[in-house]
Amino acid sequence: MGVTRPKLAQRLGVSRQYVTKIENGAHASLPVIKLIEKLEAEIQNESAAAVASEHTTVSATSTPPLPTPAPVAPAVAHTPAFTIPAAQAPVTPRIALLPVLTIPAARELASPAQAAFAAAEHFAFSVSDPDAFAMRLAGDAMLPQHHDGELAILYPNSLPHTGNRVVARLSDSLGGDVLFRVYSTADHGHSIVLSSLNPLYPPVTLSTEEIVWIYPVSSTVRQMMQ
Repeated sequence: MGVTRPKLAQRLGVSRQYVTKIENGAHASLPVIKLIEKLEAEIQNESAAAVASEHTTVSATSTPPLPTPAPVAPAVAHTPAFTIPAAQAPVTPRIALLPVLTIPAARELASPAQAAFAAAEHFAFSVSDPDAFAMRLAGDAMLPQHHDGELAILYPNSLPHTGNRVVARLSDSLGGDVLFRVYSTADHGHSIVLSSLNPLYPPVTLSTEEIVWIYPVSSTVRQMMQ
């Protein structure tokens, strides 16, 4: 159907490695099977809509074409997809088993739904965001307040505000890095500034087109025993 492996992984909300495992004979989980069935239906809808669009006139009694799903990012690279999340209804905090991602795993993340498939470990924590996940921090950009091995709890459904800690995935044109920084804006909100607590790292000013995703950090947890 013309869907490449990276594009298939993105639309299913899984990693490319997971798709490869299935192609090599691994058994797909039931949620992934349901997603595959949904994707198959979407592709059929796209084909039907494309055929309908080729006709210059449509009979008044003919059935209208099925709706075309929203466009997705190209398969060859992570296209910046930073958008303002929709307002969420208040959610009562609950204890959840959060997937914990390493920075390399977060670099492959195209949407929060993929976190569950990319996690190597899990961490129980009280959260109010149903899509919350954790990321294990590395590097010295946020010293002295944050250290290697800390867990950052990310809220994908919340907007970052000035002064918030955030984790941002940069576009492939900038190397695709995942940064843990302090959030602020410039140019009347048209630019995003990511600042480090460590003075050795200068602030980074970015346009929204240079960010694939950016999620506020609700809290960090320093695990004393590994």
